[in-house]
Amino acid sequence: AQFIVVGSYSTLTLEVTLENTDENSYFTKVIYQVPTGLTFRKTTIISASRRSRIECDDSKNSKYSAVGIVSCR
Repeated sequence: AQFIVVGSYSTLTLEVTLENTDENSYFTKVIYQVPTGLTFRKTTIISASRRSRIECDDSKNSKYSAVGIVSCR
């Protein structure tokens, strides 16, 4: 099991590396789960080989759920 310890820091940074080395990729999506109490703030593209745009959404999460879903595409 893996654990995330949330303490006095106000920001948790999650770095994701996505690489496509073969055919073109269309409608690629990254989905991750976050525990209740953490909220999505922003996405930043650090580097890209071509012009890229990413949008993330956590609007479908319920405040009563134990785990939230953030979907980025």
